[in-house]
Amino acid sequence: MNLPLKNTNNSCTLNLRATADRRLHQERLDQIHCPTATLMNIPSQLELAAEKPAFVVRRGDSSESGFTILELMVVAAFVGVVMALALPTLAGSRAEAKSNEIALDIVRTVRHARSASAAYGRAHFIRFSDANDRVDVFRGLNNSCRQDWSAIVGDCAGNQMCIDTIVATDRDNGSSEYRLQSDSGDFCLCTTPTGVTSWANDCNNPRPTFSESNVSGGVNVQGGFLVNVQRFREGVEEGVRRRVLLPLGSDARLQR
Repeated sequence: MNLPLKNTNNSCTLNLRATADRRLHQERLDQIHCPTATLMNIPSQLELAAEKPAFVVRRGDSSESGFTILELMVVAAFVGVVMALALPTLAGSRAEAKSNEIALDIVRTVRHARSASAAYGRAHFIRFSDANDRVDVFRGLNNSCRQDWSAIVGDCAGNQMCIDTIVATDRDNGSSEYRLQSDSGDFCLCTTPTGVTSWANDCNNPRPTFSESNVSGGVNVQGGFLVNVQRFREGVEEGVRRRVLLPLGSDARLQR
C-alpha cells in the first residue's frame, strides 16, 4: 500500500511504501527538494512488525501434517536393527582388507629388493622371520650373496642398511591379530644385480649358505617359498588366508 506525503505548501507530492521508516521517508523527501514536507500517518517498521503476527496456525490442513512420535520411534528402531546387522559385516570386511594389505606389502617389498639390486649393483638380503611375524630387507656392500652379512643384518632400528621392513603384528587391533606363517619356518632370500635369487635357512650365520637349487622340504612350492598371512580372533583363525608365493626365478605374487 502506498501513502501520499505532502509538504505544508502543497507544492510537491511523493508516494512512498508504507514499510519504510520515517527517517528514510524524510531523506527521500529531501532528495526531491521538498524540505518542508511533513510525514503524515506513515507507520514505522517497528509499528508494522508489531502489528504482523509472528506465525500463523493453520488448522485442518492435512497436507502439512508431520510424523507422529510413534512413527518416528518405528523408524528409529528399524535403523537400529539394520545397523546392528551391518556392523559385524563391515568390521569383518575391514579386517579382511588389512590381511590383503599385508600380503600385497610383502609382494611389493620383495619386488623392490630385486629391482634395487639391479639399480644399486648390490646384493640384497631378505629375512623372513616366522617367529617374529616380520620381513626385513638389507642392502649389501657388494654384488655377492656370499659376503659377510654380520655387520649388516640385525635390528632395523637406526640401521641405514635396512631399507624396508614389514611387521604383521603392527596391524593388530582390539579384535584381530595378524601373523605370518611359513611351512619352512625362518628363511632368507638373497637377490643379486643379475636377477638371480638364492635361499638359505641359516640366516643368523655371518655367511649363510645360499643355494639356487630347489630342495624338498625347503623350497617345495612351485620352485619357491610360500608365506601365509593369517588373521586370528581370540586365538582362533578367521577369514581367508592370503598366500604369497616367492619364486626363485621370478617376481613375488599372490597365489590364487
